[in-house]
Amino acid sequence: MIERRSRVRFVLEGDPGSVVDLVVSSTVLGPTKKLLILSALTREMMETSASNAEQIVGDALALSSEQSLDAALFSNAAATPSAPRRKWP
Repeated sequence: MIERRSRVRFVLEGDPGSVVDLVVSSTVLGPTKKLLILSALTREMMETSASNAEQIVGDALALSSEQSLDAALFSNAAATPSAPRRKWP
């Protein structure tokens, strides 16, 4: 549970923003589960496409992880030893 909420402030364009100090109680979230995401790039791919390959693969991994996590948390499937189940109605 969140014990105290920090104030969020508006800032001018280009000005630095402050870090929010989120204070939470000692409530333990879990049981913990791991979402594993892997990719491989060959040296040839890295040398010929430089930052392009990293960006494309990174974007694909981010999208895949978002969709996989949403599918798991918003499904009606029962929990398994490796996958979570949703906790709300």
